[in-house]
Amino acid sequence: MSTPSINLLPDAIVVRHEHRRQLRKWAPVWAGAFALLVGAQLFLQWRVEDAKVAVAELHDRVRPLYRITEQIESLKSSSAVLAASVSQRVLLEQADVPLATLHVVALTCQRNEIELDLFRFEDAGRVAARDPGETPAPSRDLILKGAAVSDVAVSQFIRDLKKSGLFTEVALESSQSSSGYAAERTFQIRCQWTPSAARPAVEGATS
Repeated sequence: MSTPSINLLPDAIVVRHEHRRQLRKWAPVWAGAFALLVGAQLFLQWRVEDAKVAVAELHDRVRPLYRITEQIESLKSSSAVLAASVSQRVLLEQADVPLATLHVVALTCQRNEIELDLFRFEDAGRVAARDPGETPAPSRDLILKGAAVSDVAVSQFIRDLKKSGLFTEVALESSQSSSGYAAERTFQIRCQWTPSAARPAVEGATS
């Protein structure tokens, strides 16, 4: 038969001893929880930094697309301005303009910063056939009047019209300085157009 133990320690000491025992018991749990919280915070910070890097890389990849979109919008705007300039001030003067020919001339104007004020076809009789057995082809003169930023632009415009293959002849009829602008030039160009000569160039431009 065991002898009962008698605790003669004061209550204050017993309570303090119990607190220390509980502290020793739960200290590893609290330390583990703290370590988990610190680890989770570090992991979240790493994920945030990783996300920032991914977003920056995505912006770098998307930036060229933004530039392409801006260029497309700029081309659309330029095309709309060019179409309005040509269709309203030019086509009203000439109802039977071959659209493919107009397309090629309009693109040539855009490349050389040319602003057309007049786009008119005039009947010019018939051009002599290259082969004796051929029928003389009907010919029309295309009159182009407008303004360019310089003499160089006018010369390049004429060269591009010749290279287009639309015309059998391209001639500058007049060129003079535009009032108020030292470098700007107004001009008039006459182009000899025949369907047989223009057809291959038109088909190449529209294909």
